Amino acid sequence: MIVSCARLAGEYVVNPRNEDVGQIARIMIEVGSGRVACAVVASGGVFGIGERHYAIPWQAFTIDPSRRLVLAGDLADFAAAPAGFLNSDTM
Repeated sequence: MIVSCARLAGEYVVNPRNEDVGQIARIMIEVGSGRVACAVVASGGVFGIGERHYAIPWQAFTIDPSRRLVLAGDLADFAAAPAGFLNSDTM
């Protein structure tokens, strides 16, 4: 399946229990290889205020039959992921 990055941005992410986790804010590409390195998931906050961004390895996602992104585990499992580079200047 081939999907554009623009199509994925804004898509909702759920955990295996079908609970809302957040939304895809960005797709990060590894320039050297051209592969998808990670998806940045925005979670929490109201209208973007107070939300946190998590860099989740692309391999941690699956797409279910209804074409939703399912995170393999809970967002808390990925909370230790490096987030320092995830700001508006570098995205």
